[in-house]
Amino acid sequence: MNLLCVCVCVCVCVYRYNDAEYLVDLITEADRLGKGEMFADAYANSSLAADAKTRVKQYAESKDAHMSEGLKKELQVSVM
Repeated sequence: MNLLCVCVCVCVCVYRYNDAEYLVDLITEADRLGKGEMFADAYANSSLAADAKTRVKQYAESKDAHMSEGLKKELQVSVM
């Protein structure tokens, strides 16, 4: 078991994190250990990222969405 696994296991067992806190701490610890890029690459190549990109694009192109012009611009940039 590597250091990252030990740290995360200890945090979860001792503090009983909720899912959001667990995820933030996991990624923060990985980044501190120089493994942040590994997490970013894994997400970028995942079906979850592909699904998120599709949903953002659909929302940005939706005629029914009530969005400010600023939000529309932000969404367009994120799907490029």
